[in-house]
Amino acid sequence: MLPLLGRISAFKGKKTAFMYTMMYAALTFFPILAIIFIDRQFGTPVLSFDGGSRWLIMALSFLVIVCLSFRLKAGALSILPLLLAGTHFLFQYMKWDSAGAMMAETYIPYIGLLLVMFIETKRAKNTAQYE
Repeated sequence: MLPLLGRISAFKGKKTAFMYTMMYAALTFFPILAIIFIDRQFGTPVLSFDGGSRWLIMALSFLVIVCLSFRLKAGALSILPLLLAGTHFLFQYMKWDSAGAMMAETYIPYIGLLLVMFIETKRAKNTAQYE
């Protein structure tokens, strides 16, 4: 949603851009607070997901990231779900679960994304140079 927000508010006035940013912040922050307070009030989890539900939520979120990336013409972002899931499956397959593995599993996808964005920027610069 953040790239979409930036694209919407890029050519708007400062007040409109501020309002879009506040709406985004409220829509992401308030549901989390609501779940925390409801859990404390009732003492039982409001939301609980089993293993299958977690995979379904991850697949749906990856699909949303890919669709938004292509809609916003940000091709490099569409590789992020593949990097995240691929790294997770690789470390799970290797049965490597030390603290270093957790750290590596966290940072490898973002390093890969930076490399893809660097390659994409170089390619765009070369294309612009020849036009």
